[in-house]
Amino acid sequence: MNNNVENISFVLDYIENHLAEEITLDKIANASKYSKYHLHRMFTAITGLTLHNYIKRRRLTEAAKKLLFTDCAVLDIALESGYESQQAFTLAFKELYKKTPDSFRKKREFQPIQLKFNLDGDLSKLRGDRIMDIKIVETGPIYLVGYMTNTKHGFLVIPRLWNKLHKIKKNIPNRSCMDYLVGLNCLRRARLTPRIADALHLRRLNLTLPSLRFDTLIF
Repeated sequence: MNNNVENISFVLDYIENHLAEEITLDKIANASKYSKYHLHRMFTAITGLTLHNYIKRRRLTEAAKKLLFTDCAVLDIALESGYESQQAFTLAFKELYKKTPDSFRKKREFQPIQLKFNLDGDLSKLRGDRIMDIKIVETGPIYLVGYMTNTKHGFLVIPRLWNKLHKIKKNIPNRSCMDYLVGLNCLRRARLTPRIADALHLRRLNLTLPSLRFDTLIF
């Protein structure tokens, strides 16, 4: 079992380090010292995905990230993702994200459908881990409480906010979910005034809410 964990971990790391290159079953098998048949069977049994589908989903998820967080042309992203044409990339992207790359970029909502699988030594916890099935659900107001910061001068402020929030999270009254905290990164800077915060049902943990520019919210 430990050998399987190590071997699959190696394969996952290999894929991650070669996403921008041609990846074939032969190359992975040679690198991992496994037969193609056994490697394919073991990977599928453990992850629930074939190697081909996992690589495809990982590449398209990274492509989605580039569409939103860079100004790269769609054709350049398509070529970096292993597609020989923008048309082929568009068809594959639309199949996974239900939108064309241009429409997805305009909507500006990042949906990481397939992040890298992570193994923590327990194969039973791998299946389905890090795969997101996106659903749009209408609900009532959700009241959030948290800290705000600006990452203009660097991202070290983010872990500081996490540490700060973890220290006082038990003191937040009427929490509806005790299982997790969330961080929100805004794609474009926006001015958050008390009036807008009221509309979003957002409150800071301190009592004052001055007008400020923000990049990141930690709830």
